[in-house]
Amino acid sequence: MIHIISNGFDTNKNGEVNYAWYELYEKGEHFYRAVILKELKVLSWNRDEKEETLLGRQTAGITGLYWSKCNMLYAACGVYDPWMGIIQMYGAAENGHTKEDAVYRASVQMASVESMLRAFPQTKMALPNIQILKWYSEFISSSNNVLALLGYPDPRTKNRVGAPQNGEMPDESANDLAAEQLEIFFRGMASLNQSFIYQVAADRMDHDKLVRTNNIINNITSD
Repeated sequence: MIHIISNGFDTNKNGEVNYAWYELYEKGEHFYRAVILKELKVLSWNRDEKEETLLGRQTAGITGLYWSKCNMLYAACGVYDPWMGIIQMYGAAENGHTKEDAVYRASVQMASVESMLRAFPQTKMALPNIQILKWYSEFISSSNNVLALLGYPDPRTKNRVGAPQNGEMPDESANDLAAEQLEIFFRGMASLNQSFIYQVAADRMDHDKLVRTNNIINNITSD
């Protein structure tokens, strides 16, 4: 079990968070963890570009981050009390023997994350406001409903269309559902004014261990 000894935020004069830090103890080891997040302000793309191309860029970016040994973070926060709307943040996290060491390591990985996002022209990122991360921390610590999923599925640009029933034509309207499922989820929660956090945390695993783990999971689920 991980024990949090202390933690805090490093902020600038504008109230923006440079990084969050944690002093931790686990299995006889004392270390620090630094988390750097940046808020997505603008994400633009060519409207003539196909969804498949956008998803391909994202998949290539995730793959590139894996091979660069990056522990990527992504969080979409639906903040409705107080109302801030939907806030998306990308980041990276890393451990170190000292706080300064952890911050340096996290900053190197954050550079990889920002490089991935440059695949989308004119993307603009900014340091998050302290109020956003305070809400984030309080929501996580007080939430009673958590759903955890292990793994990152490959994107599917089209759903499988079953055989038509009663002579009807096949329904192609859901073909872009995979690309839009998060937007559907966000819009649904927003319509209820229900606060939420959708978070992806990538704790990188070496390729050989990843293959062994995947084989174990396959054996378990196939029984």
